[in-house]
Amino acid sequence: MPGLPLDKRTAPRIFVGSITDERKKPIRETFVNSINALTYPHDFKLIDTTDWWDIPTDIETIVAGRNKLIEIFLNGNYDYFLSVDSDVIIPEDSIERLMSYDKDIVSFKVHFMKNGQEVPAAFKERFEQGVKIYNWQELDKPLMKVWGASLAIALIKRKVLEQIKFSCPIVERGEDYWFMRDCEDKFEWWLDTTVRVQHITI
Repeated sequence: MPGLPLDKRTAPRIFVGSITDERKKPIRETFVNSINALTYPHDFKLIDTTDWWDIPTDIETIVAGRNKLIEIFLNGNYDYFLSVDSDVIIPEDSIERLMSYDKDIVSFKVHFMKNGQEVPAAFKERFEQGVKIYNWQELDKPLMKVWGASLAIALIKRKVLEQIKFSCPIVERGEDYWFMRDCEDKFEWWLDTTVRVQHITI
Protein backbone atom coordinates (compact mmCIF):
# COMPACT_ATOMS: atom_id res chain seq x y z
CA MET A 1 0.00 0.00 0.00
CA PRO A 2 1.29 3.53 -0.74
CA GLY A 3 2.93 5.24 2.20
CA LEU A 4 3.96 2.08 4.08
CA PRO A 5 7.67 1.69 4.78
CA LEU A 6 9.39 -0.95 2.69
CA ASP A 7 12.47 -1.34 4.88
CA LYS A 8 11.93 -4.43 7.06
CA ARG A 9 14.05 -2.85 9.77
CA THR A 10 11.60 0.02 10.22
CA ALA A 11 8.31 -1.45 8.97
CA PRO A 12 5.65 -2.06 11.65
CA ARG A 13 5.79 -5.58 13.07
CA ILE A 14 2.57 -7.58 12.92
CA PHE A 15 1.38 -10.43 15.12
CA VAL A 16 -1.58 -12.44 13.80
CA GLY A 17 -3.42 -14.38 16.47
CA SER A 18 -6.37 -16.76 16.52
CA ILE A 19 -7.90 -19.43 18.72
CA THR A 20 -9.50 -22.63 17.52
CA ASP A 21 -10.90 -25.89 18.85
CA GLU A 22 -12.01 -29.31 17.66
CA ARG A 23 -15.22 -27.93 16.13
CA LYS A 24 -13.17 -25.90 13.64
CA LYS A 25 -10.97 -28.82 12.59
CA PRO A 26 -12.72 -29.43 9.22
CA ILE A 27 -11.89 -25.89 8.08
CA ARG A 28 -8.53 -25.46 9.79
CA GLU A 29 -6.41 -26.09 6.71
CA THR A 30 -8.42 -23.59 4.67
CA PHE A 31 -8.09 -21.00 7.41
CA VAL A 32 -4.36 -21.50 7.91
CA ASN A 33 -3.75 -21.33 4.17
CA SER A 34 -5.52 -17.97 4.06
CA ILE A 35 -3.28 -16.61 6.82
CA ASN A 36 -0.16 -17.95 5.12
CA ALA A 37 -1.27 -16.14 1.96
CA LEU A 38 -1.14 -12.71 3.64
CA THR A 39 1.30 -10.59 1.69
CA TYR A 40 2.61 -8.43 4.56
CA PRO A 41 5.32 -10.06 6.73
CA HIS A 42 3.89 -11.30 10.02
CA ASP A 43 4.18 -13.83 12.81
CA PHE A 44 1.22 -16.16 13.32
CA LYS A 45 0.04 -18.03 16.40
CA LEU A 46 -2.95 -20.38 16.43
CA ILE A 47 -3.96 -21.60 19.88
CA ASP A 48 -6.02 -24.80 20.06
CA THR A 49 -8.18 -24.78 23.22
CA THR A 50 -9.70 -28.23 22.65
CA ASP A 51 -7.89 -29.79 25.62
CA TRP A 52 -8.33 -26.92 28.07
CA TRP A 53 -10.65 -29.05 30.20
CA ASP A 54 -9.75 -27.27 33.44
CA ILE A 55 -11.68 -24.20 32.27
CA PRO A 56 -15.38 -24.74 33.05
CA THR A 57 -17.19 -22.91 30.22
CA ASP A 58 -16.75 -22.18 26.51
CA ILE A 59 -16.76 -18.43 27.05
CA GLU A 60 -14.09 -18.61 29.76
CA THR A 61 -11.98 -20.73 27.42
CA ILE A 62 -12.32 -18.12 24.67
CA VAL A 63 -11.40 -15.31 27.07
CA ALA A 64 -8.36 -17.25 28.33
CA GLY A 65 -7.28 -18.04 24.78
CA ARG A 66 -7.62 -14.43 23.61
CA ASN A 67 -5.70 -13.15 26.63
CA LYS A 68 -2.94 -15.70 26.04
CA LEU A 69 -2.55 -14.29 22.52
CA ILE A 70 -2.36 -10.77 23.94
CA GLU A 71 0.33 -11.94 26.38
CA ILE A 72 2.39 -13.38 23.52
CA PHE A 73 1.89 -10.18 21.52
CA LEU A 74 2.96 -7.89 24.37
CA ASN A 75 6.02 -10.01 25.11
CA GLY A 76 7.14 -9.58 21.52
CA ASN A 77 8.36 -6.48 19.78
CA TYR A 78 5.13 -6.05 17.81
CA ASP A 79 3.32 -2.88 16.76
CA TYR A 80 -0.04 -4.29 15.66
CA PHE A 81 -2.16 -7.30 16.60
CA LEU A 82 -4.35 -8.73 13.84
CA SER A 83 -7.24 -10.53 15.52
CA VAL A 84 -8.70 -13.18 13.22
CA ASP A 85 -11.36 -15.74 14.07
CA SER A 86 -10.54 -19.23 12.82
CA ASP A 87 -13.73 -19.42 10.76
CA VAL A 88 -13.16 -16.43 8.48
CA ILE A 89 -11.24 -16.05 5.24
CA ILE A 90 -9.62 -12.65 4.75
CA PRO A 91 -8.07 -10.91 1.72
CA GLU A 92 -4.35 -11.40 1.20
CA ASP A 93 -3.74 -7.63 1.49
CA SER A 94 -5.70 -7.30 4.74
CA ILE A 95 -2.75 -6.10 6.81
CA GLU A 96 -1.65 -3.43 4.35
CA ARG A 97 -5.19 -2.20 3.84
CA LEU A 98 -6.10 -1.97 7.52
CA MET A 99 -2.73 -0.55 8.58
CA SER A 100 -2.95 2.20 5.97
CA TYR A 101 -5.77 3.85 7.96
CA ASP A 102 -3.54 4.37 11.03
CA LYS A 103 -6.43 3.87 13.48
CA ASP A 104 -6.44 2.52 17.03
CA ILE A 105 -8.70 -0.33 15.95
CA VAL A 106 -10.10 -1.02 12.49
CA SER A 107 -12.25 -3.93 11.32
CA PHE A 108 -13.67 -5.27 8.09
CA LYS A 109 -17.35 -6.07 7.68
CA VAL A 110 -18.48 -9.49 8.84
CA HIS A 111 -21.95 -10.77 9.67
CA PHE A 112 -23.54 -12.65 12.50
CA MET A 113 -26.95 -14.29 12.71
CA LYS A 114 -29.83 -12.52 14.47
CA ASN A 115 -33.35 -13.91 14.29
CA GLY A 116 -32.35 -16.01 11.29
CA GLN A 117 -30.96 -13.02 9.36
CA GLU A 118 -27.41 -12.03 8.47
CA VAL A 119 -26.73 -8.66 10.12
CA PRO A 120 -23.48 -6.67 10.20
CA ALA A 121 -21.32 -6.98 13.30
CA ALA A 122 -21.10 -3.20 13.48
CA PHE A 123 -22.50 -1.27 16.40
CA LYS A 124 -23.64 2.35 16.82
CA GLU A 125 -23.75 2.63 20.58
CA ARG A 126 -24.60 0.71 23.71
CA PHE A 127 -27.54 1.10 26.02
CA GLU A 128 -28.77 -0.70 29.10
CA GLN A 129 -30.25 -3.67 27.20
CA GLY A 130 -27.41 -4.14 24.74
CA VAL A 131 -26.15 -2.44 21.58
CA LYS A 132 -27.69 -0.72 18.56
CA ILE A 133 -26.73 -2.49 15.35
CA TYR A 134 -26.18 -0.84 11.97
CA ASN A 135 -28.11 -2.22 9.04
CA TRP A 136 -26.30 -2.91 5.78
CA GLN A 137 -27.67 0.22 4.09
CA GLU A 138 -26.29 2.48 6.81
CA LEU A 139 -22.75 1.34 6.13
CA ASP A 140 -22.56 3.80 3.27
CA LYS A 141 -19.09 5.35 3.64
CA PRO A 142 -15.85 3.55 2.79
CA LEU A 143 -14.47 4.17 6.29
CA MET A 144 -16.74 4.81 9.26
CA LYS A 145 -16.16 5.53 12.92
CA VAL A 146 -18.29 3.11 14.96
CA TRP A 147 -18.85 2.29 18.63
CA GLY A 148 -17.53 -1.20 17.98
CA ALA A 149 -17.27 -3.92 15.37
CA SER A 150 -16.33 -7.55 15.01
CA LEU A 151 -13.07 -8.89 16.37
CA ALA A 152 -13.38 -11.72 13.85
CA ILE A 153 -11.09 -9.48 11.80
CA ALA A 154 -9.60 -6.40 13.43
CA LEU A 155 -6.22 -4.68 13.43
CA ILE A 156 -5.36 -3.32 16.89
CA LYS A 157 -2.52 -1.00 17.87
CA ARG A 158 -0.19 -2.02 20.66
CA LYS A 159 -1.23 0.88 22.92
CA VAL A 160 -4.77 -0.54 23.05
CA LEU A 161 -3.71 -3.97 24.28
CA GLU A 162 -1.35 -2.46 26.81
CA GLN A 163 -4.51 -1.22 28.55
CA ILE A 164 -7.37 -3.53 27.55
CA LYS A 165 -7.72 -7.27 28.12
CA PHE A 166 -10.61 -9.66 27.50
CA SER A 167 -13.23 -10.42 30.13
CA CYS A 168 -16.84 -11.53 30.22
CA PRO A 169 -18.66 -10.53 33.44
CA ILE A 170 -22.04 -11.38 31.88
CA VAL A 171 -21.89 -14.41 29.58
CA GLU A 172 -24.91 -13.42 27.47
CA ARG A 173 -23.09 -10.32 26.19
CA GLY A 174 -20.00 -12.18 24.97
CA GLU A 175 -16.35 -11.24 25.30
CA ASP A 176 -16.36 -9.02 22.19
CA TYR A 177 -18.98 -6.75 23.79
CA TRP A 178 -16.95 -6.26 26.96
CA PHE A 179 -13.81 -5.53 24.95
CA MET A 180 -15.70 -2.87 22.98
CA ARG A 181 -17.14 -1.42 26.18
CA ASP A 182 -13.71 -1.23 27.81
CA CYS A 183 -12.38 0.58 24.72
CA GLU A 184 -15.10 3.25 24.57
CA ASP A 185 -13.94 6.76 25.50
CA LYS A 186 -10.33 5.52 25.34
CA PHE A 187 -9.76 4.41 21.75
CA GLU A 188 -11.42 4.97 18.38
CA TRP A 189 -12.89 2.03 16.49
CA TRP A 190 -13.28 2.26 12.71
CA LEU A 191 -14.85 0.04 10.07
CA ASP A 192 -13.67 -0.47 6.49
CA THR A 193 -17.00 -1.10 4.77
CA THR A 194 -15.44 -1.88 1.38
CA VAL A 195 -14.53 -5.42 2.43
CA ARG A 196 -16.89 -8.10 3.73
CA VAL A 197 -14.99 -11.18 4.83
CA GLN A 198 -16.24 -14.71 4.35
CA HIS A 199 -17.59 -16.31 7.55
CA ILE A 200 -17.32 -19.90 6.51
CA THR A 201 -19.10 -21.71 9.33
CA ILE A 202 -22.21 -19.52 9.52
